[in-house]
Amino acid sequence: MRPPVGSERLVINELLMSGSWEELRRWAWRSPGHIDILESNVVVHLLEGLVRDGGDRRFAALIDSRVTLCSQAKGRSSSRALTRPLEKSCALQIAGSLYPSYSFAPSRLNVADDPTRRQAVRAACRPRPDWLEHADLLDWLLTRLPTAKACAAWLRLVCLLLGSSGLRALRTALAEGRRLAPAPALCGVPGQGSGGGRWTATGVARVPVKSEKSEFAPVFHRAGLLHH
Repeated sequence: MRPPVGSERLVINELLMSGSWEELRRWAWRSPGHIDILESNVVVHLLEGLVRDGGDRRFAALIDSRVTLCSQAKGRSSSRALTRPLEKSCALQIAGSLYPSYSFAPSRLNVADDPTRRQAVRAACRPRPDWLEHADLLDWLLTRLPTAKACAAWLRLVCLLLGSSGLRALRTALAEGRRLAPAPALCGVPGQGSGGGRWTATGVARVPVKSEKSEFAPVFHRAGLLHH
């Protein structure tokens, strides 16, 4: 059984829902344009602002457009319309010594979308889990493969049940290739009872322990620049 394919990461989703965010900047576009081009131009605005602030930094940004995310991460696109903003992005990164890390933010959780809909930036909707405060667990969770929406929700439940100490035990067990029993609270859930599968950090599913690791993919948001 292959791990579920998706774009969502537990850590990113949790930061969007439990973090306190504020609007830093907004503007109106001079003329209408294709959404993918406008999204790419937002990234250019972000880079320009960082260069004006002195540049020479590493930063993370969340993007809810897969087209923008992938093209900005690669630095190129087969679309001629996207070439111009991508060239600007590359020039700004080189000139300003900028090292961006882009990750996907689901539109339903993207707080930067609120001002574009004439709404106030939403407040945190849940307390921040303790494992978000531990750098070693964040690094480990961010190296897991991105997963589908439903699996990301199940993975969050597992993390809440285990807590920081339980997650460290899970990390150790997976590294050693040991077979794990499902958490008692999940017994009886369809597909999650006892059986021959093994738990992995890519989602609540019975899949082989041996799986690929993806690097912490490059991050951004949409039309209002926010900071956390």
